[in-house]
Amino acid sequence: MITSRPINRNDEQIRSSATIYSGSAVSTSIDASQYGYRGLAVRVPSGWVAGQIGFQVSASGLDWTMLRDTAGVNLSISGLVNNPTAVLCVAPPDVWAGGTYPYLRLVSFSGGAAQPSALPTAHTLWVSFLS
Repeated sequence: MITSRPINRNDEQIRSSATIYSGSAVSTSIDASQYGYRGLAVRVPSGWVAGQIGFQVSASGLDWTMLRDTAGVNLSISGLVNNPTAVLCVAPPDVWAGGTYPYLRLVSFSGGAAQPSALPTAHTLWVSFLS
């Protein structure tokens, strides 16, 4: 269990990568248990083609649950279609609730669709855990 945060906020101790492979809409999982995060920022690579990034959490790493607001709408980072350069985006504040789960995945969405949309090429995203 980590009892204090590193002083250098660029330290990889507070960042982890997740890859969404070609033909998939869901990233590899991140073991977030060591971070105890309250918020997230996601570095989205240039050329991203999905409009939104959603979030899934799991207690076991096997069964996954989408993070949604009280109206049942997926919590997401939006407005990301065809960004010409990499961007660092802060997740909506309600994503902090995911910090109670040890595992995290990112999910690509397009056009406001409620269902995930597969990416045509692989993309690696970097997640920063905020306190």
